[in-house]
Amino acid sequence: MIRKSVQGFTLVEVLVALAVVSIALSTLLVTLQQQIDNSMYLRDKMVAKYVSTNKLSEFRLISSAGREMSLGTEFGSTEMGGRTWDWKLDVIATEQPEILRVSIAVNDSKSIDETPIHTLDAFFNVKRMAYLDG
Repeated sequence: MIRKSVQGFTLVEVLVALAVVSIALSTLLVTLQQQIDNSMYLRDKMVAKYVSTNKLSEFRLISSAGREMSLGTEFGSTEMGGRTWDWKLDVIATEQPEILRVSIAVNDSKSIDETPIHTLDAFFNVKRMAYLDG
């Protein structure tokens, strides 16, 4: 009797191939989820930067219009990018009496974490601002 050789894969070979493919696909899905999380974080960071920059511009306009720049902390919220952002503006004295430090911290209003997403620091020369007024 002539025996024909059968071409094909055994059950064990097929199961090993399926295991390799499933591990590769699960790794791909984890990497994809990390990329999505990173892009969402970068979007939030960018919008928070816009909020802090807008608040700094508003502070510059108000202070150059002659309003007294007083030391202290101011809180508020701003709508941008379809979300509400909380900001905290600190006006702090420096070692130089004519220089003020302005620090703006921005965080998502729904965030449980107290750490701001973005912080912007700027320095103002009070004498120069008074000179620009008059």
